[in-house]
This record gives sequence, C-alpha cells and structure tokens, in this order.
Amino acid sequence: MPRGSRKNADAKLVALLASGSTVETAAKRAGISPSTVFRRLRSPDFKARIDEARADLVERTLGRLTRLSTKAAETLGELLGQADRDAVRRQAARDVLVLLLRLRDHTDIEERLAAIEEKLAALESQHDG
Repeated sequence: MPRGSRKNADAKLVALLASGSTVETAAKRAGISPSTVFRRLRSPDFKARIDEARADLVERTLGRLTRLSTKAAETLGELLGQADRDAVRRQAARDVLVLLLRLRDHTDIEERLAAIEEKLAALESQHDG
C-alpha cells in the first residue's frame, strides 16, 4: 500500500474507532483487514490518536448539547407555565427539580475533587521539595 494510502486509511480508521465502530466495521469501511486494525491498535501512538479524536468528538458534542440546553430549559419553563394539562406541568416541574439536583450534585463533586487534587498536589510538592 502506498504511503499516502496508509495515511488516509489510518485517518479514516482513527475517526471510525473514535466514534465507536467495531474493529470489523472500521476495517471494512477503511478498506483494510481486521488483523491490520488489531496490529495498528498495538501501537501506543495510534491508540493515542484515537483517544485524542474521541476527546475532540466528546468536546464538540458537549458544546452542541450546551447550546441546546438553553432551548431545553426554556421549553420546560414554557410547559411549566403554559401547559393545559396538569400532568404535563407536573412532569415539567419534576424534570426541572431533578435536573437542578443533579447539576448541584455534579458541581459539588467537581468542587470536592478539585480540593482533593489541590491537597494531593501540595503534598506531592512537599514530598519532592
């Protein structure tokens, strides 16, 4: 396989594996054999490229979801205030409260983890110094 073809196959393979394709599906779509995929996966550099691509994909998805969250919150607010049926308003109210509690818990965990990481870093610097 010419060098440029391998580079193109690798790039396609990275994108496919990062987005959750199986080895067999990724191999078929990249035009290579599954054994070649398994061989490439033994390379730490190749696996790092997949991890980077996956992280980028997650970051872009998170950005899209963040943009949509404003509309979702507005929709819940509209349902809460304007829905004709009590069941719809009750479910909207429940959704708002459940999501608020989850967000609070998540924020609390992040803050606690950051404090632990700070303390650990301070202890490591004392130990190294």
